Amino acid sequence: MNEITDKKIQSWINQAAKLPTKKTVSHNIMPNLWLRITTHTKTSIFIYRVVLKNTATWYTIGEYPLISLHDARQKAMEIRKIVKQGINPNDLEREQKAQRKTVREIFNLMMDNLKVKGITKNSIISLTTFSNNYLSPVEDKEINDLTPKLVRTLVIEPLIKVSKLTTAKMVLLRFKQLSTFAYEREYSKVDILARLKNDFFTSVKCDRVLNDKEIITALKWLYTNNDTPCKQIILSLMLGTRMNELLNLTWDNVDLNNGTILLSETKNKSNLLIKLPPQALEIIQQLHTIKIGNYVFANGRNPFNANTVNSRILALIKNTGINKFTHHDLRRTFSSKLAEMGYSLDLIDSATNHKLQGIRQNYVHTNRLEERYNMLSDWCNYLGNLTNA
Repeated sequence: MNEITDKKIQSWINQAAKLPTKKTVSHNIMPNLWLRITTHTKTSIFIYRVVLKNTATWYTIGEYPLISLHDARQKAMEIRKIVKQGINPNDLEREQKAQRKTVREIFNLMMDNLKVKGITKNSIISLTTFSNNYLSPVEDKEINDLTPKLVRTLVIEPLIKVSKLTTAKMVLLRFKQLSTFAYEREYSKVDILARLKNDFFTSVKCDRVLNDKEIITALKWLYTNNDTPCKQIILSLMLGTRMNELLNLTWDNVDLNNGTILLSETKNKSNLLIKLPPQALEIIQQLHTIKIGNYVFANGRNPFNANTVNSRILALIKNTGINKFTHHDLRRTFSSKLAEMGYSLDLIDSATNHKLQGIRQNYVHTNRLEERYNMLSDWCNYLGNLTNA
């Protein structure tokens, strides 16, 4: 049997569009895992056939290519284990949704529990201060979506930057207390913040974020030189992508008609469909006019490697006098600036294709394509205003 690949799936989708008499066409990926294609829309959904007590039902995994072939297979293996235990994954998902709690809800449950056990007046004051002043940046997050990085970035590091080290330590301990309570009451699968150390605040890593003046200088140099590696650097800043995600981009995954690119060779192995803002689409169109091989960023038929791109960055630094930065700092600048512009961390994470935890991983990217497009358009307009000022 021929191996099923993204290319094979694309051929199925194209073939399905030529069958107007059928509403849907299904193809088997592996035991019980199917890809169902709606012929008139080309919408493709991964579904899993669940058989329990001689009754078959379907569990929806997600839409392709927003859910990658790799992720669909991984999910199918997880479902298979659940079904072997006699559990219907549809029922399990409904139960999990009913049990999910936000950080605020967990805190309130913890407070009620402590009051029943008996708690000192000073402890009540301390917890109330924590609740009123430091919980709000993450209070609406589901407890299973809370991460050490999130707590560090949104709560702890701002305190350290203004030298409130004692307060940072107290807040960290309260978050760990909340995390342990959630784990002990089975609202979370693990003690999420167990790895956060009490001495964390003594050594904060300072990450490089380019300021507006540096962005202007860098973009003017890149647009002046404007060769293919320079275009890669500009596009990385516009889209917040990892270097290799763009270097591995092929024309098979570029849709000029719809203005989209599909990143399929990503760090976390999850596909990312990006609807390009006009400024980014223009760069892709320019590259298409000099297309030779199948790689978008190529030297002839071969893709550029990281050294080629890094050499341009070093040349930029040498010729402009900008303080040293790396390609990954462009991604960090992208995230930091968008946060300053008021965009949510979830939406920024979706755009940068961070690995999402819990149930979010199956639908956040799917549901936010247009939101990400609007955010990217806003960001590219911001960059354009900087260089035109």
